[in-house]
Amino acid sequence: MRFRPLVLVAVVLCLAGAACSSSPKKPQARPGVTGTVAVQMHVREVAAGELISPARGIRPLDDPTKARVLAAVQKLFDATLVDPLTAGQAGSIDSVFTNDAVRQAATVDRAAMYDEALPRITRLKADKAEVQLTGLAGGNDQAALVIAKFGWDVTGDGGKVHIVRSGELSLIPVLGTWLIAAYDVANATTVDGTTTTTTAVKK
Repeated sequence: MRFRPLVLVAVVLCLAGAACSSSPKKPQARPGVTGTVAVQMHVREVAAGELISPARGIRPLDDPTKARVLAAVQKLFDATLVDPLTAGQAGSIDSVFTNDAVRQAATVDRAAMYDEALPRITRLKADKAEVQLTGLAGGNDQAALVIAKFGWDVTGDGGKVHIVRSGELSLIPVLGTWLIAAYDVANATTVDGTTTTTTAVKK
């Protein structure tokens, strides 16, 4: 009889362990995307990037430069359009802009650069998310400036929100990466049939 308490305790622990192991785990929402689905949309290059050089004419833009510039444009697309619509909060563009460009983009030009304060969206469709790259060679015949001409046409929840943004980004090499130093952007946002247009220029 003196072993009965130990036996009861062991049985209780076993039952508790079985209950814990048999209960299904609840799916965990992606951080910052509560109540929405995770959205991944890729900006694609519409033509082979070119490098214009006074010494050698026009030739293909090198792959490492192209990859870094495309990554910066993708970051801008995600942080200023996809994140605000699906997560309700813009992402950071600090890592792909120069200091003075990000200050202007995040303040006086914010309405044109970010699609914020719009209805939350669970489904996005990109009719267009394109970019075309043109590099300009410097004194060493390597790319010293890349112009990224882009066009985005995105619809949310079957037409509840429609965003058309286009323009040009000027990127410069800084410590092994490429940063957006200037921009010329036009943005048209339509919500429930009402369209608002904004523009922004950073030279």
